[in-house]
Amino acid sequence: MPGVGRDLTLRQLAVLLVVHDGEEPRTCCALADMLAIPRPAMTRALDRLTALDLVRRVSDPACRRNVLVSPTPGGWAFLGMLRDRLVGDPA
Repeated sequence: MPGVGRDLTLRQLAVLLVVHDGEEPRTCCALADMLAIPRPAMTRALDRLTALDLVRRVSDPACRRNVLVSPTPGGWAFLGMLRDRLVGDPA
């Protein structure tokens, strides 16, 4: 979104929406499969979203080869701001 230092590509926005849509953290591979995105492209999108504190990545305690992606408060705030800009001020 212009003016807030968090310009996202359409792919990054799609990843952000899917991450914040789920109740449980998802693996990077699962996200890539859900969105039909090549895994290297998913990694790049998650790098950017993580740098902006919009998602969080942690190692899966059940399998250290997997990385779990989960929402962050910053991601929720960003999506709330996006919703407000899209809907506009009802007053």
